[in-house]
Amino acid sequence: MLRAFFVTTIITLFAAVSAFAGDPFTVTGIAVEGEGANAIEAQTLAHSDGQVRAAYVLIDRLNARPGSATPEITPPVAAKMMRAMSVADEKRSSSRYYGTITVAFNPQAVQGFAQANGLTLVTDQDGPRLVIPLSSAGFADDTPWFEAFRAGGYDNNLAPLVTLPQGQPYSSFMRADAAKARNVEALAQIGRAAGLSKVLLVSERGGGFALTDIALDTGRTTDLGTVQSIAEIAQRTDGAWKTRATAAPARSQTMTVSVLYNSHSEWQRLQRQINNSRMISAPRLDALSKDGALMTLTVNGSMDDLMSELAYDGVQIKSVPNMGVVMSVAGR
Repeated sequence: MLRAFFVTTIITLFAAVSAFAGDPFTVTGIAVEGEGANAIEAQTLAHSDGQVRAAYVLIDRLNARPGSATPEITPPVAAKMMRAMSVADEKRSSSRYYGTITVAFNPQAVQGFAQANGLTLVTDQDGPRLVIPLSSAGFADDTPWFEAFRAGGYDNNLAPLVTLPQGQPYSSFMRADAAKARNVEALAQIGRAAGLSKVLLVSERGGGFALTDIALDTGRTTDLGTVQSIAEIAQRTDGAWKTRATAAPARSQTMTVSVLYNSHSEWQRLQRQINNSRMISAPRLDALSKDGALMTLTVNGSMDDLMSELAYDGVQIKSVPNMGVVMSVAGR
């Protein structure tokens, strides 16, 4: 009963994460200030400067070549790329203005700026990761550095990072020694409950943070090295995603698959898994009956990786004599 409560709790907590997916073209938390002859002038100068800085943050986030020089962005250029802006925490006097802005940029305008300046952008987000904070003593979710990280807001990053809410201890869901040992089976329990297939282990170490990225569906474990600040955590995970996103395309193969099910709800579930798979593109429905469907799929990568990805979500794929490749709910 206690385990069921925890699972229900975390599913509820992460429903909001799924419902409000981040937008990589939105930049949040830009602190602005300005001084002018009057309050309106101070506010105008502050907003204009903030929009330029937000544009630089955006281009740095999306630039496929991290560290490369960014072309100059002037206030008119930033304004032309901007789609919308919201303001919070405003304070003003007769000649000074303070606030925090969130800027949403127009994707087409940003791409136009990139093309005009010879930049290659990565604009597709990777799947979100649950950050698991660790220290020599166990979980580090009550440490000042993790509280500062939690407040950072990384939903709009290319590799979004999410955490358990404050007051919800990680020890409620798994043991710290299992996380430190990179026990994929133990990590997958919290991953499945959260509806996430990736975790990022962040281990406090010697004044820095060692990062380990784990794809729970395929078992791929990637050591992302050590960073010295919490701001670099998101930069490093974004950079790793850019590298994968711009790598040579995986070998593709097109195949015919029989999808078997016992009910309409099972068919809908299988259809969602096919459509959501990052390894399947251009799925085509060729025939449909009350207990099976015939589909043509393009698989980008190895069949072993596809089988692992689908198995994580409770779907099996196998070769059956006289039928070929068959997909169904696991255990059918």
